[in-house]
Amino acid sequence: MTVSKIRDIAAEFKVDSAFVKSAPTVKTYRVIEDSATCIRIHCTNRTRDIPYCDTFDVIDILTVHMLNPKSKCCIVQIGLTYIWHKSTMMKSMIKKSAITEARSMNVLYKNILS
Repeated sequence: MTVSKIRDIAAEFKVDSAFVKSAPTVKTYRVIEDSATCIRIHCTNRTRDIPYCDTFDVIDILTVHMLNPKSKCCIVQIGLTYIWHKSTMMKSMIKKSAITEARSMNVLYKNILS
């Protein structure tokens, strides 16, 4: 199956930091699987203009499974991983902050889907 790019979206997120007030981010969405019972969307988040943001990308993976094509319910899975481009001593702090933010985003996703 070919990967099809949906779109790039420019977003700006608030940051709880004394140094930075917002995080300009480009989110690149791609459909990597699209069948009668499953859709999988891969989103690469690339932030700029923040210290150490060039060291990594955050990857979100959204998967929706149905038992059969006519099913009225589904299973939604949300995954998160990182792609590290450079080595940094701040890696553990960056990862901890990203996990905290991802958990709050997952709560928002849950509220939207419920």
